Amino acid sequence: MNNDLKKFEELMKTDPAFQEKLREAVEKYDGDKTSPEAIFNGVLVPLGKEYGLSATYEEFQEYMK
Repeated sequence: MNNDLKKFEELMKTDPAFQEKLREAVEKYDGDKTSPEAIFNGVLVPLGKEYGLSATYEEFQEYMK
């Protein structure tokens, strides 16, 4: 399991600054809004990199099971 996904989830739950950056990233995203993979790659991957975190969409799908 990708531990970065656990860290990402924890940041989403507990860090107001991270939550604000995520909200802003979602608002600015102008890619394909019908594709979960495109949204993941266009919003979550770049934000995760800012925090030293990385994951693939496939790892995310597995984590969410």
